[in-house]
Amino acid sequence: MFSATAAALWLVVCALAVFFVKENYLDSDHIKSLSILTTGIGLFVGAGWAVVTYFNNKRLEFQSYFIERQVEIAILTANTVGNLVGCSEKEWDETKGRFWELYWGRLVLFEDAGVIEAMIALGTKLNATPFGRQKELTDEVYDVSLELRRFLEEKSDNYWGLPFEKAPDQTKVKKEDI
Repeated sequence: MFSATAAALWLVVCALAVFFVKENYLDSDHIKSLSILTTGIGLFVGAGWAVVTYFNNKRLEFQSYFIERQVEIAILTANTVGNLVGCSEKEWDETKGRFWELYWGRLVLFEDAGVIEAMIALGTKLNATPFGRQKELTDEVYDVSLELRRFLEEKSDNYWGLPFEKAPDQTKVKKEDI
């Protein structure tokens, strides 16, 4: 867009210069002065455009990296909480440890009220749930997963502009159905 605008402006200046020379409004000294002036303005505008473009590209690179990390952490969290319900006794302590690592660490990047509330509810119940009764965590695990999905949908709609298919309206899965 900028190069097309600059080219159009340059054509207008050239057309005016030709008109003024043809009508004898400008002599060669005036044309030389205008040529130097327009070249200087063109260089200044071009340098400004290069600086703005550079900083905008750097901002977009950082933003892209941050978005990728947020999506990655959301997926890791959903996998981890989902594994709490279906893991073996051998994996139980490791999966709980991964949950608490996410809870106290990487999820700080979210600071989303819904995700935090769901994670607190799951963490509270997780502390009181021994292996063998992990199916009792189903409702809280489902809530965390739904909150993570809502978080990603909201970010996509409001900030990222990424295509993110909306989840259909769902009723809660009953523990008996699992």
